[in-house]
Formats: sequence, structure tokens, C-alpha cells
Amino acid sequence: MLKLNKGEWSELYVFIKLLAEARIHFGDEFLNLISDKFFDIDAVIKTEKGIDQVYFIKKDAVEIDSAIISRLYLKQLSKEVFDQILLGRSTFEINKSEDIKKSLLLQRFSQPSANKVDLKLSLVNLLIDQSNVYGFSIKTKFAGKSTLVNASGKNTGFKYEITNFNSALVSKVNAIEVGGKINKRVSKIIELGGNIKFLGPTSEIYKSNLKMVDSHMDKIIGELLLCAYIENQKTLKKAINSNRFKTFCAEIELENQDNVIYKIKNFLNVSALGLTTGSKWDGTNEVDGGFIIVKLTGELVGYFLFSLDKFKDYLWNNTYFETPSTTRHKFGFVYEENEHFYFDLNLQVRFT
Repeated sequence: MLKLNKGEWSELYVFIKLLAEARIHFGDEFLNLISDKFFDIDAVIKTEKGIDQVYFIKKDAVEIDSAIISRLYLKQLSKEVFDQILLGRSTFEINKSEDIKKSLLLQRFSQPSANKVDLKLSLVNLLIDQSNVYGFSIKTKFAGKSTLVNASGKNTGFKYEITNFNSALVSKVNAIEVGGKINKRVSKIIELGGNIKFLGPTSEIYKSNLKMVDSHMDKIIGELLLCAYIENQKTLKKAINSNRFKTFCAEIELENQDNVIYKIKNFLNVSALGLTTGSKWDGTNEVDGGFIIVKLTGELVGYFLFSLDKFKDYLWNNTYFETPSTTRHKFGFVYEENEHFYFDLNLQVRFT
């Protein structure tokens, strides 16, 4: 029997629950469900090997090709699956998973991690009596904290030069191995009199992608990431209050903090919907519907691109810079090149 983690099984849970309820509610910026604001759903589409399998939702049943499944049965099944996910540890099995796969004509329970779109929904627009299909990404609050931007070695690296420094000081920084060592190494550089200056992303591809969002975005993220470590304030909304970051914004003529927040929200938004770190991004958003979040209670809340401000506010209020593995991504130590000293950080943004 197949073993998956909580996040992967959650895709199955969301799929079954949407078929049973035929409705997805809006969420506010703090993940609260808005009870009187929702979209009805008349079909759910799963893409398997490039082919769409359409699940038509009727009054009491779901029709898949020639099969008909009771929505009452699906409601009970969604509860059973959710209860098992809550009890699961690491990777685990779901009872009757093979029967579920056969009855719902599924080839797999979750989409590959590289895919931003997990499923498509046909949303009913009551104003014009018409349905349109949109792609959604699924995130959960009980399966560990989901990432918005995944660290990827040099693809997500940011390079800084250290001036007023010398070879004798390198070991004093790199020898720090206690918890929170990157914060402490950055602080040590400053304590030893070093000046840290952002040079740019280590990947020209990611630099180009960031500049598509805003001409200063590579500098904004590079400086904000450094300030988060200097101030030990990892949430983006707190890191911007650093005096150093405010000085930087003034230097690039972005003294109005609302303007800076607007730009960072746009960065978070496109990172969620389509911007890639390792390949050239053409500005297209793979996810054109929005996000579906599974709450700890099992409730589903939707953040729709038709209500973009709420979606951006949710990202702004619920993301932080996380320190990825320093050994895996090879960063966080002082190194010397051509008699100059450098220090790299690596970008990973995670949901709180």
C-alpha cells in the first residue's frame, strides 16, 4: 500500500471535500473563513499525464465518465481521510486508498512537487450564469510549514562583499557553530568592524526573473534578507523596519514604506503563482485561480486572484525568511577571492 506524507495526502482530502461540498469559501488576510463569500463549483479537474479527467458535480452525485458517486458518501470519505491524516506520522498509509483510487479513477493522489497547479476548479459565476476553469495550488497548516520559495543552491544565492576585513578574522567568523549560527556569524562580522555590502544574486537567471517583478527587486530582496539576519527579525513585515533597510530604501528613492511593501507583496504573489528560481520566467502565472489552504480544523479557505489584495495580504502576513541547510546549499561562511572577502546567504521563504 502506498505511503505518502501529510501534504501529499492533503491533496486527496481537498479533492474529495470539494467534490462533496461543491463550494469554496473566501479567506481573509488572517486565514479566517468568510462564511457569506464563496464560489460554487460545478466540476473539479485532475490532470494526469497531460490529460484532464473531469469530475462533474450534480445535485446529489459526482459523475466521472460512466461512474456515479454519491456526494453523501464523499462527505463521509473526506472526514475519514482527514482523521487519518491528523493521526499520521512522517509517511503513512491511508485505509482503503487503493479502493479510493479505483472508484475515483485516479492514477496518483498528488501532483509532482515541481507543479504549482494541484487541481483545477470550474467556478460558477452567478452574475453571468457561466463557469470558468482555474488552476489552484494547495497548502496545508497541519502538514508542516509549506514553502513559498524553496532554497536551491546557487539558484537562490545572494552574494555580499565584506570590506574593512582581513584573513586573520575569517576563522573567528567561520568557527561559530552554535544554534542560529548564520545570525551570529553576520553579527560577528559587524562586531569585528566588517562592512557588508550586497553585490547581487549568484544566479543571473534568478536576477533576471526578479527584475521582471521590479527593476530594484533583486536589490530589495538581497538587502531585506541581510537585514533579517542582522536584526534577527525573520518575518518580512518586521525586517523592513530595520534602520539599515530604511537607509537602503532612501538611497534608491523608495522612502515611502507603503511603496516598498507593495513591491514585496508583488514578489510574494508571483513567487506563489509562477516565478521560478532555476529557469527563465516569461511572466506567465501557472496558477490562475489562487490558493486553497487546509486549516487545522479541516476547513478549506480560498485566496482567489480575483480578490488579489486579500491574497497578497495573506502572503505578507504569513511568510518569513527561513535559513535552509548551509551544507546542502553551501553558504553562510566568509571566503576570500582575489584578496576580497565575501559572504553568501540563501533565500528560502516559508509560511508561518
